[in-house]
Amino acid sequence: MKRFPTSTKKHCWKAGAGYPAYEISNHARPGKACRHNLSYWRYDDYAGIGPGAHGRLQTAKAGARATRRHAKPETWLNAVERAGHGTAETRPLAAAERAEEMVMMGLRLNEGLNMTRFTARTGLLVTEAIRRDRLQRLRDGGFLTYSDETLRATDKGRAVLNSVLAELLA
Repeated sequence: MKRFPTSTKKHCWKAGAGYPAYEISNHARPGKACRHNLSYWRYDDYAGIGPGAHGRLQTAKAGARATRRHAKPETWLNAVERAGHGTAETRPLAAAERAEEMVMMGLRLNEGLNMTRFTARTGLLVTEAIRRDRLQRLRDGGFLTYSDETLRATDKGRAVLNSVLAELLA
C-alpha cells in the first residue's frame, strides 16, 4: 500500500498524489475538475430541479432570479402533480446580492474571481461590492491578491476564507 506524506497542511497528501486543489474543498487531476461544481463557483446559471434544489438563472427578459424547490420529497411531488413543477419560491436577485454571492463563490476557487465576468453578471465593479478599506489590509496581510483581471484568495486566505469574507463583505 502506498503511503502518503503527513503534514499539518490540510489535504496536502492529495496534491502529492496528483490531485491538487482547484477549489477550497475539492481536488482533481489537472483538467479533470468537476464541471458541474465549477458552474456554481463561477456563478453560471443553473437550474434546481428536484426536492430542496436551488437555482440561479439570469435572462434578458426576466433578469436575475433565484429559485427554490419544495424540500420534502412528498411536498415537491404533490406540487409537481398539482402545478406541473415543484417550485416553492422564485424571487429577483438584486445586483448587490448577486455580487455578494459571486464574491463568496469565486474566492473558493484557486483561479479566483474574474473581474470581467463579475461586471458582466452583476453590472458592478468588484470595488463597488466589497469594502475597499479592508481589501488593502487583506492584501497586505497576504490573504488576497487583486489585479484588473482577478480577485483571488491566497492559500493563506482560503485557509480562513470565512473570516476573509466577513471582513470583505461586512
